[in-house]
Amino acid sequence: MKVSRRRFLATAARGTALVSVGFGFPDLFSRALLAGGEGSSGRDSRILVVLELAGGNDGLNTVIPYANDLYHAARPGLALGAGKVLRLDDEFGLHPSLEGVKNLWDAGRAAVVHGAGYPNPNRSHFEAMDIWHTARPLAEPETSGIGWLGRYLDEADFARRVRIPAVALGSQLPLALSAARTPVPAIDRPESFGLGEDPGSPLDRESRRKTLQDLLTKGSGNSPKTSAALEFLRGASRDAVLSAEEIQKMAAGYASPTLYPGTQIGQALRFVAQMMAADLGSRLYYVSYAGFDTHAGQGPAHQRLFEEMGSALDAFFKDMDHHSRADQVLVLSFSEFGRRVRSNGSGGTDHGAAGPMFLFSGKVKPGFACRHPDLADLDDGDLRFTVDFRSVYASVLEDWLGAPSEAVLGGRFPKVEGLFA
Repeated sequence: MKVSRRRFLATAARGTALVSVGFGFPDLFSRALLAGGEGSSGRDSRILVVLELAGGNDGLNTVIPYANDLYHAARPGLALGAGKVLRLDDEFGLHPSLEGVKNLWDAGRAAVVHGAGYPNPNRSHFEAMDIWHTARPLAEPETSGIGWLGRYLDEADFARRVRIPAVALGSQLPLALSAARTPVPAIDRPESFGLGEDPGSPLDRESRRKTLQDLLTKGSGNSPKTSAALEFLRGASRDAVLSAEEIQKMAAGYASPTLYPGTQIGQALRFVAQMMAADLGSRLYYVSYAGFDTHAGQGPAHQRLFEEMGSALDAFFKDMDHHSRADQVLVLSFSEFGRRVRSNGSGGTDHGAAGPMFLFSGKVKPGFACRHPDLADLDDGDLRFTVDFRSVYASVLEDWLGAPSEAVLGGRFPKVEGLFA
């Protein structure tokens, strides 16, 4: 698999050399070294959940211009007409499997940003994903593997104030959350975050945890030249153990009447709801949902993907309503690129350019934002972008998170006005 230079640097930057002492705890530290700091309640803070549709989602089969003759002419066999879509207005409708998203639309909790992209679009999955993760689309100086959300965390100095300022749901930390001064954990499941099983150890998990904590609380006994670094490592490690305990207790004590689907995206959003209910102070969550590289068999693939996505989002916001948090959380959805306007000969679509972004919240201004790309004015068969995705990021940073966007995005981008109520 080809790995971009930016992604390689990000992976290297996140790596930490640790000496194993035989306690079977590499899993704890391979996630991240959690920075110290006082915990703070997140109940009064706005929260951002990023939902990445990995693979390059076909926006024209998601927010469908069903009334456009050019759309139907370009996609024999794939195009969906007025009788099949979930109508949003007289021009656009959702894919019929997105019933959960339609529920949010009808409740005034969904906004669609048409035509998000950037100049000189890149059709490589790896390069395009890096562009969206770093907010650096052009051939700019090396960004040292820092993501746009990582820069936000660093600029806001979250590491000093919150033990777990952000969480990636999954086994790997996305480039978007890679930061210079703010370690962020990547967690598959709450029960997996902590000391792993060690069949070779005579101690049970609790005994190993207590022994590890005892080691970490003892003085270094080293020379002044090395003790500062070791004390930093000990401090970060102690917080990692404490954070793991908090997360496991939170998972065990979570209760909700909402039944989440047993899918990957459903369980990921359930974990986000668990973390929010625990009030550990986390402001950012990142969920990657893969399978959207639909070169062939797009019809059945989208049916499954959209059913899972819609039902998971619907359950998540029902849960948010139960906990009175729907106005506090924003789900921002994107994909690294859209697809070509014309379908291919395999019942699918190939890599394209611009596509829609979704925003879900009790505080979004519902409806459409920005102009839909003109199907009569294509860029070598691709949709032309009508809004720079960094303008959407700027709106989220400034109008949702309350943070200056220029330092995070590396420049000033006009906000998309009116995204939030």
